[in-house]
Amino acid sequence: MKRLRKKKSAGSDWLFCSRSGEQLKPSSITQLFGLLRTVGSIDEPATPHMLRHRWITLQLIAKIREIELGTSVSAELLSTLLSRLASLTGHKEIDSLWTYVDWSFEEIQGHLVSVRAKNQNAEIAAALVALDELRKMIGPSPDLETMKALTTVAAALRKKTTMSNPRKLGIVD
Repeated sequence: MKRLRKKKSAGSDWLFCSRSGEQLKPSSITQLFGLLRTVGSIDEPATPHMLRHRWITLQLIAKIREIELGTSVSAELLSTLLSRLASLTGHKEIDSLWTYVDWSFEEIQGHLVSVRAKNQNAEIAAALVALDELRKMIGPSPDLETMKALTTVAAALRKKTTMSNPRKLGIVD
């Protein structure tokens, strides 16, 4: 690319270009992705078009996050966001972008669930430490019912920690 730029040749506008700076054909890029999947032993779908999907989804997430998440997002606002996104991506119709709204909200929701689970696990860990301290404070001859109750609470808290299962990110995340 440096050599091509010095010659002021074409190629600076393309993400995937040939050695001469010309745009690679979509079929060539697809073949390269297939080869990369084979070499990398990747069984999951991975296509060049998924890069576009991912980029559009990330752009929409960024736009949605600019809005306070405490309120619902109106259809008019989403249409405005999609219109701006369509101008960035070259889409002629915004109707083809509505799928990205679903994907974006799913990803944001997954992130929020993950953050909540981490916060909840931290709170549970603090509660377990407090229970251990309480057991120590009870002394050498504890009341059996009290100790049983503390053990039950600790077991329930540990079980709640293991039940938290934040969303896993996919190949294109």
